[in-house]
Amino acid sequence: MIKSKEDLKEYLEADYIAIHRPSRRSPVWRYLVLLRKTEYYKNTENFIFGKIYSYLLQRYSLLTGISIHINSFGKGLGLFHYGSIVVNHTAKFGDWCVIQNGVNVAANVHGGGDLSCSRG
Repeated sequence: MIKSKEDLKEYLEADYIAIHRPSRRSPVWRYLVLLRKTEYYKNTENFIFGKIYSYLLQRYSLLTGISIHINSFGKGLGLFHYGSIVVNHTAKFGDWCVIQNGVNVAANVHGGGDLSCSRG
């Protein structure tokens, strides 16, 4: 859970490494940055920025087809494709997880770290 600027930086660095150092213009990278900043502002109870980033994340979710609720994944979330990724808000996973496109994670699913979710 991201509760400080240092945590935010650590999570973003781990995510950047997990998706193999993408272009800063990559839609997946932009989504992850919005997700992590939304987590930070919501967890630190900064209501104004929390609402702004929640709105931006929701809009970008529609554009990319990725729907991941905040605080569902630990650091090092690997997303390699956008489109058709849905994670229920009650799902919780550890660090260094990879999700491929075409994945739907149901309610109350819990997983540890070093996990890979793919279709099929």
